[in-house]
Amino acid sequence: MTQQLVIDHVSKVFGGLKAVADVTMTIEQGT
Repeated sequence: MTQQLVIDHVSKVFGGLKAVADVTMTIEQGT
């Protein structure tokens, strides 16, 4: 993989983790 593809992949992975964390926090605050 080229460096750009690696960066894009890592960005997507961290973006997904952040989205999951945001949803989890929202659910925890809502209960």
